[in-house]
Amino acid sequence: MRIKTLLLTAMTSVACVSTAQAAAPKGPTPSNNPGTWIGADDYPKDALAAGAEGAVAFDVTVGADGVPTGCTITTGSGSAALDEATCRLVSTRARFNPATDAGGKAEAGHYRNKIRWVLPEQTQPVLIVPRAGPWMWSRDCRVQADGDPAAALRVIASATCN
Repeated sequence: MRIKTLLLTAMTSVACVSTAQAAAPKGPTPSNNPGTWIGADDYPKDALAAGAEGAVAFDVTVGADGVPTGCTITTGSGSAALDEATCRLVSTRARFNPATDAGGKAEAGHYRNKIRWVLPEQTQPVLIVPRAGPWMWSRDCRVQADGDPAAALRVIASATCN
């Protein structure tokens, strides 16, 4: 009985080793959240001004250390600014678990995905009413800073007032 148990254990161990050695190669997988690679603040100003949006398909070459070593656009959006920003941002922000060969050894590989650039929603103009003081007078001012309240506050000095 003991010999049968040892023989069964040995055969199971050999089967596990054979399965591990015959594992299929795997491509690189993201090790950080792809949702953090590109955000609304990254929208290229040229593309924003032109009202450009669209999907960009890309192929990132990933080194055996998991760091991107190259990026190419496989399907462009029609906007050079969006296409260039995609590769630049993915190359600097993305990190990967490297690809592995059939033996489980890390190797270079390719990661392919697509991002869709969508114009941010516009907001209403910000109404700013400065306080009166002995050194200034009160005026109604409207500042439109492309829907960005923080930008509106930065440009108040150049606002047109009535």
